[in-house]
Amino acid sequence: MRSDFGLYTFLVGNLIRIAEARHQSRIVHRHGSGMTNDFTSNPYTRSTASVLARVPVKYGDVLNGSNPNCIVFWHFTCLAIAVEFSTLELAAGRDGEEKAKEGLDLLASWAQTPSAQRACLHAAEIFKAMSNRQTMDGTSFLTEVALFYACLTLGLYLFTLNADAEDNEQDLSTQEDGADDFDIIEDVDWVSIRSLGLNFEDEDATIPLNHEVKRFVRSGRDFRFHDLVEQANDVSAQRVFLSYASLLQETGRWNPQQYC
Repeated sequence: MRSDFGLYTFLVGNLIRIAEARHQSRIVHRHGSGMTNDFTSNPYTRSTASVLARVPVKYGDVLNGSNPNCIVFWHFTCLAIAVEFSTLELAAGRDGEEKAKEGLDLLASWAQTPSAQRACLHAAEIFKAMSNRQTMDGTSFLTEVALFYACLTLGLYLFTLNADAEDNEQDLSTQEDGADDFDIIEDVDWVSIRSLGLNFEDEDATIPLNHEVKRFVRSGRDFRFHDLVEQANDVSAQRVFLSYASLLQETGRWNPQQYC
């Protein structure tokens, strides 16, 4: 039977591969960011995305087990492919106001790609897993870090979508039955969607057209989060930030030294 430790080791190896690919992308483009479409389309990244897409099949018993930290780590590793963490930090103001504007400009382009919608799915699933976590589960390697980057991903996605993209999403959503009912924190059949949004050469045509998650990844329409329809504006972004901040505060409150 596969173990939690075995999955952690496997995912750490893939995180190292992703970090190496990001570094190579920065060198090639010489602009300090790995937020480029060819990052997710280069052979090295495609192979990593394909491997991660098979984790729910190979490690399904571990991911669906009693330890929520396992599935959080898998989502975090997938998130590392779909979005550049240093760009999120830049947009959040790590290096000051001027650099934050540069980061937001980069994210504005990224937010209209399938990779962005896939990143939002993983960010929301991290939120759900951590919301269902019990105190006795504790936290493990990179759990709080994953929650932090999930917060930046979903919040800045909503914040940076421009007006034209929002109008296009509304047009798409009104043409699809039940589009407004898509709940981003509902369970996702990761086996069926494979590496959709992580890999630009995914077998997209083999996924049914009426697949709800596929429609979201392709169109980036509005979604429900905590029973509220979130649209591309700063009010929705603020609600998301506050929800994650509250969860982060709860996660960091437990001190194991008091109980062990």
